Amino acid sequence: MDNDNLIYPENFPFDSHYLELKYGSIKQSELKCPGVYFLRMEPPDGQARRCLYIVTEEAPINKEARKYGKRIPDRPEFCLFEYESWDYHWKIIEYEILRYRVKNKLPLGAMSIS
Repeated sequence: MDNDNLIYPENFPFDSHYLELKYGSIKQSELKCPGVYFLRMEPPDGQARRCLYIVTEEAPINKEARKYGKRIPDRPEFCLFEYESWDYHWKIIEYEILRYRVKNKLPLGAMSIS
């Protein structure tokens, strides 16, 4: 993770309560580009950590790419992409993040969760 972009859950522009109920507590979070959050979750039942991308309405993410995300109940303006999902839709978001960074002449940064 890029320490310059770490963000605390209390600074999210959304309520993370639903995510914590479903996926566990937020152990680390990072703002990847405007409106795109990468969250490392710690499930309460001892399962392996899970990682998510949360894409908000203001994110510079293509509308077609957003269609691959899951909608969050009661918050249709957000899309969720599970990093460990079998469908690899999260790779679309990583592409969109990199596209944004190149277009805006920003450092590419690390995309790995290690």
